[in-house]
Amino acid sequence: MTQDHSEKSYQNFSEAVKFSGTAIPVYFLAGNHDEPELLNEYLSEFPFNSDKTITNEAWQIQLLHSKSATPSGLITDKESARLLNVIDKNKHQFILMHHHPANVDYFIDKHGLLAKDNFYRTLNQIDNIKAIGCGHVHNAIDLKVDTGEKNIPLFTCPATSIQFERSTSALENSGKQAGYRIFDLHNDGVVNNHVIFLR
Repeated sequence: MTQDHSEKSYQNFSEAVKFSGTAIPVYFLAGNHDEPELLNEYLSEFPFNSDKTITNEAWQIQLLHSKSATPSGLITDKESARLLNVIDKNKHQFILMHHHPANVDYFIDKHGLLAKDNFYRTLNQIDNIKAIGCGHVHNAIDLKVDTGEKNIPLFTCPATSIQFERSTSALENSGKQAGYRIFDLHNDGVVNNHVIFLR
């Protein structure tokens, strides 16, 4: 949501979204630059919704908190337990998180998800995961998460700032504009998506 950790940036973001007049609920997750306490304070009134499970007749979308004290991510035991507790085994599952749970093979991996094996053990207890979406890598990449028992499609989302060049060993702007990925979740469990970059 913000790069500078300032209270004013959350206030500005909240006011801008409310000014847009949207009637669509806005759910959110903390990224590695966010301050969760400020997110919850300033994104507390409609259209914002702090629920971390979104449910319809066929799907549950699970929003997992992966922010840690460092730029790397971590799914804590408490967060894993929360996830397992809310899973509806009769619904397709789509997981969204900030940090990438599989390597993308460039420098951002040093700030990826820590304790991946612990997270994979949690995923292996859920039979109906159709896909995982994440941010953090400043690119749109289609991958698989190999948990040792299953291969789950992983879709990374482009950043709403710069996109990173993947062929370098350090941070470099690829020149692509801000972007986003739209997911279409069908009642039969099919996940379609497409990526849009601003021009």
